[in-house]
Amino acid sequence: MFETQTKSPVQSNLTHVDFTWDGFEDGDEILSYETRLWKGEAIIAPWRSVGFRNSAMRKTPNTEKGDTILLEVRAINNGGYKSRVINASIVLDNRPPALTGNIP
Repeated sequence: MFETQTKSPVQSNLTHVDFTWDGFEDGDEILSYETRLWKGEAIIAPWRSVGFRNSAMRKTPNTEKGDTILLEVRAINNGGYKSRVINASIVLDNRPPALTGNIP
């Protein structure tokens, strides 16, 4: 089951996402993190290791203005066990803001 935020941040870059995370703890020492991206019900970037960094840059193939991307991260410890997945959503939108109202 996915846990999503009620209001997703927006970014203008449609080709990739840069993101960071924290909050993983493990008594057996975390060896690496993996990330994955979803667009709707489709995986657009499968699980990929980013090593021991708490940040990643992932390409966002086949995305358009207004798409919401779900970012997932999990940790792997030195026993090979994988943590539960944490996630967040981001909206891709490079449209300029619309002007409303009158200029005095």
